[in-house]
Amino acid sequence: MRKIGYLEGLRGIAAFIVVLNHFAVSFFPALYNGKITQAHTLSWLESAIASSPINFFYNGNFAVAVFFVLSGFVLSYNYFKTLRVEVIVSGAIKRYFRLVIPVAFTVLLAYLFMKFSFFFNKQAGEISYSTWWLSRYWEFDTNLIDVLNTAFIRVLFFGDVRFNHILWTMRYEFFGSIIVFTTLFIFRQRRYRYAAYIILSLWFLRSYYLPFILGLVLSDLYSLKRYTVKLNKDLKRICLLLLGFVGLYLSSCPSGAPIRNTIYAPLFILDRYPYTFYHILGALMLMITLLNWTALQNLFSNRLFIFLGRISFSMYLLHLIVIGSLSSLLLIILTHYFTYPVAAMLVFVISMPVLVFTSYLMYVLVDSKGTILSKIICRWLTGSIRRQQFANQFVLGGKKS
Repeated sequence: MRKIGYLEGLRGIAAFIVVLNHFAVSFFPALYNGKITQAHTLSWLESAIASSPINFFYNGNFAVAVFFVLSGFVLSYNYFKTLRVEVIVSGAIKRYFRLVIPVAFTVLLAYLFMKFSFFFNKQAGEISYSTWWLSRYWEFDTNLIDVLNTAFIRVLFFGDVRFNHILWTMRYEFFGSIIVFTTLFIFRQRRYRYAAYIILSLWFLRSYYLPFILGLVLSDLYSLKRYTVKLNKDLKRICLLLLGFVGLYLSSCPSGAPIRNTIYAPLFILDRYPYTFYHILGALMLMITLLNWTALQNLFSNRLFIFLGRISFSMYLLHLIVIGSLSSLLLIILTHYFTYPVAAMLVFVISMPVLVFTSYLMYVLVDSKGTILSKIICRWLTGSIRRQQFANQFVLGGKKS
């Protein structure tokens, strides 16, 4: 499938938001939870930002919701363009191998870092007041058998995140993809598929599988252009502005900071849905806005954003390992020479080019090769099935004759 440039750019921006989120949680935790006791600058400033719309720019949970909506959209897009069942089957076969190869690489990398004591997160977390988050990783005994079992089975099937906490999304990504392909295979172009979409959405309303269903529905409607209402240019722009504004509001709902007496307080009056639901809804609204706004599409098609999109999976999987090793070591060293805020900012400035470079290397050497390998395995498996079917037909034909 030919990738849509502005969606690739959106994926890159979402990955960068996750990186910013984990830098904030690791080195400026008050920006996440709003706790004055964990602030490193003016205590009121970090606390105020944590409960304000500014946290949209580093709201990692919202970025994850974007990933999942994008997955539901992209995984089903090619089918709705071609209406070929083979697309569903090949996509389902390739999915495990497409995900597991980069995942296994980062699990093995984390194991090697543990074995050679390259992680400095425990001491760095004590300096940054992030003992509740940064300091708690990579503190367990393991062996190579455990590593292989985790890399190829436990991450995708059981959500094991011991080696790399960011891998918690991979179980949702894997099973969410299976839900998308299964839904497509069963309902495809049947008229009652919209009833199935509604039932599935209600079933998964309080889980991270909801955005996969919403992305699938959006892809279906986008291919048919059914969600596009005929409006004059000015009215359409106003509607998109309102939709985008509401989407930004929902997406910036704080994940860790208190929201009482803030602009987000109305969202929790009934206390029926967690912030995750609002992030998913916001991600969907922003996605619809992007699909209908040419100016935004041109912006997200910027070369820098598309490059980030290309390396986004690698950057997503690698960044926590970089934070726990290089970034943590830099913080320990630089706080001897600079004030904490200056040292932490230098850590970010130095770490980002390293992360981008290593992510690009992983994309070239691991991620892209994993994509190719998944296609080869899919062709081999589907070819074996066809050969078996031909053999069965030949045998049955011989018996009949």
